Amino acid sequence: MERFGFWTFLLILANHAPQEFYFGQQKIICKRGQIVTGRESLASQSGLHPSKVQRFLTLLEKDGQIEQQMNSKYRIITLKNWDAYQGIEPQVNSTRTAGEHKQECKNDKNVRKQETNDSEFENELIKFLGTQQIENPRAYLLRIKQEVKNDNEAIRKAWKDWQRGNGISSPGQFFSRCIHYHKHK
Repeated sequence: MERFGFWTFLLILANHAPQEFYFGQQKIICKRGQIVTGRESLASQSGLHPSKVQRFLTLLEKDGQIEQQMNSKYRIITLKNWDAYQGIEPQVNSTRTAGEHKQECKNDKNVRKQETNDSEFENELIKFLGTQQIENPRAYLLRIKQEVKNDNEAIRKAWKDWQRGNGISSPGQFFSRCIHYHKHK
């Protein structure tokens, strides 16, 4: 997983809604576009060496893509321009008609529904991959997504084949089938 793959990995991990939790006795509020984690945890989840994770985080911070707040127990990574990555534009004065606003709301709802469906699908697939002797199912799925350029349709078709027993009985065959479906669109 190179730098772009790591960036994509961070986008997937980031909170989509504010979340509160406790770290020991300390209450942490994690906002949209933030990740509360540690270098070792990111290394374990991504399959990268901790020093490479640190190098990527440093580069992303220097490039202005993230901000980090660190202490001895955890770090909070804030993805800058989070709303832009989610397709949410800043509010501006506009002369939109009520019909245009209604259509935009409908489009936003459809996008959120698709994102929810994709997220549920990915979680189901990651859970299954975890039963297939794959050390890091999330990183494995990220490698597949990189290879097929985030073609979720190809991944879904291959997943259906695997579930039905249509010529797929291993993660390697699943990976190959995803690539096949992507190339033969």
